This record gives sequence, C-alpha cells and structure tokens, in this order.
Amino acid sequence: MDQESIQDNIDRYLSGEMNLDERREFELEVSQTPEIQRLLDFNRKLYKEIEVWGNQKLRKRLDDYYSAYLEESDFDNDQVGQADVDDPKVTTLNKTYRLSGPPWWRLGIAAGITGLLVVCMIFFIRQHQKVELTEETPTETQVDSLEEINPGDSLDDPSKDKQEKNGGQPEPQQSVPGTTKEKMIRSQPVYAFSNIKRLPKSSVRAVNYPQQLQYTFKNGMLILYGDPLIPPLRLKLFRQKGRLLLQFADDFFFIDPTETVRPLNPLGLLSVSDSQPLDESIRIRLANLQESKFTQSDLEVWIGTSPQQIYSFEEKNGKNALILGGLPEGENPLVYVVNGQTFFLVLGASVFELDNAVNQPTILRQINGASSANARIFEDSKEFERKVYKIQ
Repeated sequence: MDQESIQDNIDRYLSGEMNLDERREFELEVSQTPEIQRLLDFNRKLYKEIEVWGNQKLRKRLDDYYSAYLEESDFDNDQVGQADVDDPKVTTLNKTYRLSGPPWWRLGIAAGITGLLVVCMIFFIRQHQKVELTEETPTETQVDSLEEINPGDSLDDPSKDKQEKNGGQPEPQQSVPGTTKEKMIRSQPVYAFSNIKRLPKSSVRAVNYPQQLQYTFKNGMLILYGDPLIPPLRLKLFRQKGRLLLQFADDFFFIDPTETVRPLNPLGLLSVSDSQPLDESIRIRLANLQESKFTQSDLEVWIGTSPQQIYSFEEKNGKNALILGGLPEGENPLVYVVNGQTFFLVLGASVFELDNAVNQPTILRQINGASSANARIFEDSKEFERKVYKIQ
C-alpha cells in the first residue's frame, strides 16, 4: 500500500467514515505495522489539536502543501519515466531541469510543512500540561481549558460580513478531517484558569433537604428550619391546655419556648373541629437553606483568575473537585451540596446552579428566585402572622 492510500485510510478511520469491517481490517493492519501505528498516533494528536483549537484552515493548508508536493513529484516522475521509454535525450533534459529548476519552490513547501508541524507540536505540548491540585500547588499555575460555545450566543458574527461581500450568499464551510460539521462550528477558544488555590473546607456545605423540621420560639417569634418552601397557608396554630400546637399538613407538633434549635416531633392526628379563635397571634419565619444543619462533604473547591466567571468539575486524587474562576475580589464563595447531587454557588445575594457533569470551563449562570424554587431556598422569607385557636 502506498503512502497516499495509508494516509487516506487514516483520515477515514479518524473521521469515522469506515464501516465496522473496514475498521477491524485497518486496526489489524496497524497492529502488524509499526510504521502505520506511528503515523496513526501522530495524526490522532494532530486531529485533536485541530479540533481543540478550532483552526479549520490548518489541516487544509497541510493538505494543500502535501497535495502540491505529490503533484510535483508525480509530474517529475512521469516525465522521467516517459523519457526513459521514448527518448534518452529528453531524459537528460529532464534531469537537467530537475537539478537546475528554481530551488525556492521545494524549499518553500518543506519550510511550510516544517513550520506548521512545529506549531502543532507546540499546541499539543501546551494542551497536555497537567496540574495536580494539591495543597502545595504554586500560585502561578497555568491551566488551559476549553468550552464549546454556540455561535448564536455571540454578539459579533463575522460570517455576516462575509455574506455581504459574497452578494448575500453564505461562504461555504471548509471541511476538517476527523471532525464533524457540528464540532467544526462549535469549537471555539478558550476559557482558562490561572493562579489556582484551594479554598478552606468551610467554603463547602453539605445538606440533606428537606430535613427533619426544627424550631426556635422566643418573644412571640417562631422560626422553622428544614424546609424553606413550606406553604405558609398550610401552617396553623392552636392552644391546648396552655401549650402551643403547630399543625403542618396532617401532623401536629408541640411548641415550647426555646432559644436553641429543637426538633419538631409529630404527635399524630388530632381533632380540631371545635377550635375557637383566641385574641393571640404568633409571628412565623421560615429559615432559608443557609441556616440548616450541615455535614461533611468530599468536594474540594479551588479558585483561580479568569476573564469571565466560569466553573468546571474535575476528579483529583479520587475526589470531586470544583474549580471556579473570575469571581469578584473580596467575595467569599459558598458552595452547597444538596442531597449529594445538586450543587449551588452563593456569592452574596447571587445564586448559581452548577452542573456536576460539566468537565470543561463553562460560564456561570445565575438563577432568579422569582422563577426558580432552587433559588428561593436561599432567600430570607418575610415574617407573617398566624392567629391562634383554642382546642380541647
């Protein structure tokens, strides 16, 4: 198999154009031929860099140089071969031409290919620099990462200018071997973290929600902990033989004066059909999630600098690690792990919901309490009053 056929098979293999039988046959050939294996490894690294850095023209330029080189080589070989058969004198002329022809043409091709390969290898080396997140991580640590961005999110669309120059017709996309059209369009640079440092464990708070209801009751103020989204209309207050009773849904709880947090222990069903209103009311407030009880979490949080507010989840030393970047200076971020699977970042009055499946730096998205119950569990609820009713 000649060099061009081998390269064509490698392109089809890496771009997913081979069927199952072709892939098996090619993989068998690769396993038996070290030279093809090395060429495949080099192309795989090259394809990865082309996809990551979104340089669609790089591969085309390499192909153009390579094609031009093959055409020139074929032209010379054809001329020499034909001269050998027809006329020995022509052979001499062609050999003279090959030796005395303009050397800059070949040197230009060789220099271009060499330069592009050097650039590719530099990109490859930079991309594979890894930083272990440890307590001794230097403050000047550069970690380059990427995020795929939908071009529709961009305010400036350079393709519109090109369409105007082409009479309103969109400019055709150039294909990149080894990448799908969607990846080619969506591959964009570059969100990066730098100056990474670990935050103290106190910045992470793990909580189960909702949890067992608790309360404090002092100076006519009843504060309920454990579920900030309790519908206030479902709370009722009663007096029974001088003791205060709280009803939530179908459960009843005794409320005694206390400054320390106590659990609410359900009493079961009671009959309140003969209740009578008293000249008494109690103020009630529902504590937000930040006032709940917290447990330990294995999540580690690291913070770095970045031109935009971004985050990413990674696994380091067998533990889940959250990396944050671009946060305002002086802010103390708090990360809440709810039920072990939902993650929130709280910065002052702002709440951001985090997707722990994100493994590339992604822009933080703030959620609003007006439209999201997940945001409301972090908001302070207003006090409200409830009348007290007497039962036997």
